[in-house]
Amino acid sequence: MLIWSRSARAASIRCAACWSARSRCAWHRRAGCRCGWPARRRGLLVAVDGSAEANHAAAWAARIAPRFGDVTLDLVSVQPALAPMAHLLAGAAQPADHWSRRIGEAALDAACDALGASPPPFTRSLRIGDALDEITRHADEVDADAIVIGPRGLGAIGQALLGSVSSGLLQTSNRPVIVVPSGA
Repeated sequence: MLIWSRSARAASIRCAACWSARSRCAWHRRAGCRCGWPARRRGLLVAVDGSAEANHAAAWAARIAPRFGDVTLDLVSVQPALAPMAHLLAGAAQPADHWSRRIGEAALDAACDALGASPPPFTRSLRIGDALDEITRHADEVDADAIVIGPRGLGAIGQALLGSVSSGLLQTSNRPVIVVPSGA
């Protein structure tokens, strides 16, 4: 009986995984554990490209975030590098990446507007490069709990010809990927 009472008391203070392994556990991440580890803020990475689908996904993430407690949204826009075409713009006064950055900032501004009047805490990030690689790398850097993305709506033929970032993330990401349909 004494052993049970000590175990029960320890379990009421700590979850079993923290109690036995003295490490952070899944319960702790959900803030249900009172073991003394500092709580970790959850994060949703929302990939945006300026499309109506991406803005809808950002608005959905802002609506759903309060249901998960202390959540931060990380809006990220990835624009392709214009380095292969830089020789065409050699006479321009501004660097070639300037145009990619302007397009990315416009996509982030549109997503921020879509978040609504009282959005959850969020950050903005702009990256230059391959969308699939950069989104995956950024999710690893910020330790995102999930990646939220909108479908592009290319159809079967367009998706076969051009590929799709959302389907690529679903196939290659080691994090949960939430593809928000247009009607959600």
